[in-house]
Amino acid sequence: MLKNSTILVTGGTGSFGHKFIPMTLERYNPKKIIVFFRDEMNQWEMANLFHGDDHQIILASIWFLKGDLYWIDVQLTKKDFSLNPI
Repeated sequence: MLKNSTILVTGGTGSFGHKFIPMTLERYNPKKIIVFFRDEMNQWEMANLFHGDDHQIILASIWFLKGDLYWIDVQLTKKDFSLNPI
Protein backbone atom coordinates (compact mmCIF):
# COMPACT_ATOMS: atom_id res chain seq x y z
CA MET A 1 0.00 0.00 0.00
CA LEU A 2 2.79 2.47 0.82
CA LYS A 3 5.27 1.20 -1.75
CA ASN A 4 5.98 3.77 -4.48
CA SER A 5 3.35 6.14 -3.05
CA THR A 6 3.36 9.79 -1.99
CA ILE A 7 2.68 10.18 1.73
CA LEU A 8 1.74 13.38 3.59
CA VAL A 9 2.68 13.37 7.28
CA THR A 10 1.12 16.24 9.21
CA GLY A 11 3.12 17.21 12.27
CA GLY A 12 5.84 15.14 10.67
CA THR A 13 8.74 16.54 12.67
CA GLY A 14 7.22 15.45 15.99
CA SER A 15 7.66 12.17 17.85
CA PHE A 16 5.41 10.21 15.46
CA GLY A 17 7.25 11.50 12.38
CA HIS A 18 10.66 10.70 13.87
CA LYS A 19 9.64 7.02 14.11
CA PHE A 20 7.26 6.72 11.15
CA ILE A 21 9.39 8.37 8.45
CA PRO A 22 12.62 6.31 8.86
CA MET A 23 10.59 3.09 9.26
CA THR A 24 8.51 3.85 6.17
CA LEU A 25 11.57 4.71 4.08
CA GLU A 26 13.27 1.48 5.13
CA ARG A 27 10.32 -0.90 4.71
CA TYR A 28 8.22 0.52 1.88
CA ASN A 29 10.41 2.68 -0.39
CA PRO A 30 7.79 5.40 -1.01
CA LYS A 31 8.09 7.69 -4.00
CA LYS A 32 7.91 10.79 -1.80
CA ILE A 33 7.19 11.73 1.82
CA ILE A 34 5.91 15.26 2.36
CA VAL A 35 6.61 16.36 5.92
CA PHE A 36 4.16 19.09 6.96
CA PHE A 37 5.53 21.06 9.92
CA ARG A 38 5.29 24.34 11.85
CA ASP A 39 8.49 24.35 13.93
CA GLU A 40 11.59 25.18 11.88
CA MET A 41 13.96 23.89 14.57
CA ASN A 42 12.31 20.46 14.49
CA GLN A 43 12.51 20.46 10.68
CA TRP A 44 16.22 21.32 10.82
CA GLU A 45 16.85 18.53 13.34
CA MET A 46 14.98 15.98 11.25
CA ALA A 47 16.74 17.01 8.04
CA ASN A 48 20.08 16.57 9.80
CA LEU A 49 19.18 12.97 10.63
CA PHE A 50 19.33 12.21 6.91
CA HIS A 51 22.46 14.17 5.93
CA GLY A 52 25.60 12.52 4.65
CA ASP A 53 26.67 10.56 1.60
CA ASP A 54 24.72 7.48 2.65
CA HIS A 55 21.45 9.41 2.69
CA GLN A 56 21.43 11.34 -0.61
CA ILE A 57 18.82 9.06 -2.18
CA ILE A 58 16.68 9.24 0.96
CA LEU A 59 16.81 13.05 0.93
CA ALA A 60 15.43 13.10 -2.60
CA SER A 61 12.34 11.32 -1.23
CA ILE A 62 11.65 13.72 1.66
CA TRP A 63 10.08 17.12 1.04
CA PHE A 64 9.42 19.60 3.83
CA LEU A 65 6.41 21.90 3.72
CA LYS A 66 6.13 24.59 6.39
CA GLY A 67 2.60 25.55 7.29
CA ASP A 68 -0.33 25.22 9.62
CA LEU A 69 -3.47 23.14 9.26
CA TYR A 70 -5.47 26.29 9.94
CA TRP A 71 -4.54 27.27 6.38
CA ILE A 72 -7.00 24.68 5.11
CA ASP A 73 -9.82 27.16 5.77
CA VAL A 74 -8.13 29.57 3.37
CA GLN A 75 -8.44 28.74 -0.32
CA LEU A 76 -4.73 28.29 -1.08
CA THR A 77 -3.50 27.35 -4.53
CA LYS A 78 -0.21 26.00 -5.79
CA LYS A 79 0.91 29.58 -6.45
CA ASP A 80 0.67 30.37 -2.73
CA PHE A 81 3.43 27.97 -1.68
CA SER A 82 5.99 25.65 -3.16
CA LEU A 83 7.33 22.24 -2.25
CA ASN A 84 11.11 22.15 -2.24
CA PRO A 85 13.26 19.17 -1.35
CA ILE A 86 15.96 19.99 1.19
